[in-house]
Amino acid sequence: MGLRYQWKRLRDGLESFPIHRHMEARDRWTPQELRSYQLARLKDLVRHAKENSPFYHEHLAGQDPDRILGVEQLPTIDKRTMMENFDRFVTDPDLKLAEIQAHLEGLRRDNYFRGEYRVLSSSGSSGFAGVFVFNRHEWSTIIASAMRAGRYAGITPRMPKRPKWAIVAAHSPRHATARLSQSADFGLYKLSRRTVLEPIDEIVAALNEFQPDCMTTYPSIGSLLAIEQLEGRLSISPRAITVTSEVCTEDMARKIQAAWGIRLCNWYAMCETINLAVSCPDGRGRDLHRDQVGLRTRP
Repeated sequence: MGLRYQWKRLRDGLESFPIHRHMEARDRWTPQELRSYQLARLKDLVRHAKENSPFYHEHLAGQDPDRILGVEQLPTIDKRTMMENFDRFVTDPDLKLAEIQAHLEGLRRDNYFRGEYRVLSSSGSSGFAGVFVFNRHEWSTIIASAMRAGRYAGITPRMPKRPKWAIVAAHSPRHATARLSQSADFGLYKLSRRTVLEPIDEIVAALNEFQPDCMTTYPSIGSLLAIEQLEGRLSISPRAITVTSEVCTEDMARKIQAAWGIRLCNWYAMCETINLAVSCPDGRGRDLHRDQVGLRTRP
């Protein structure tokens, strides 16, 4: 890896800190302040899309951004429509789907596309995979969002003793759980990344050696590791466990809590925004990051 590449990744990581501070400030806003912020951002987004996307220039014809009060006023589209019109959908005319897909096929690490973008692909569990492109500032916002979600779970970076964070997730950087853990590896945490394709006994051995302070994985893998812990093959004492990307059933949650005796933090995520909602520390459901999602006319 070249020095220029590493420097760019470090800058993207460092840019996430002021973004995260702004997010923390918005967590203390009143509902009225949040709604005002959402509405302003929504209008800016619609205006930008109309001016820079050929698809939205037609799709939003007749829509006056200044008169929009909520996302339900806008015509909806699905993932298939987006992908079938991708080259006209994007706001940067240099982004071409064929080139992006070729980039994804060859992706092996936290590479940039055209030196400025990161690209993710959804899993295709709905039957149709989507492709999502983030510029460098947008990706720094994604890292900041992950830091924000980590705070809910009690995962706060501290110097000089950095928390040891184990991540057992996707094997390919085209998927969000793998890519984000690579991008976040710029010195704040001691990271250990394992993939769900590894045999469970190899994951257990790696975790026993690493002894993580916190662990992030899928609920299905978390429940399997909980069984390993309960049966004595795994012996770790994380102070925080977070799960994401899958439905966490009551049985899975019970196993994880029985194994480690700590409250499970569930991150609701999607490719477009990564962390959208996080389990509340008091256990009363999930906290929706309303400053990162669209505004409806009724709360």
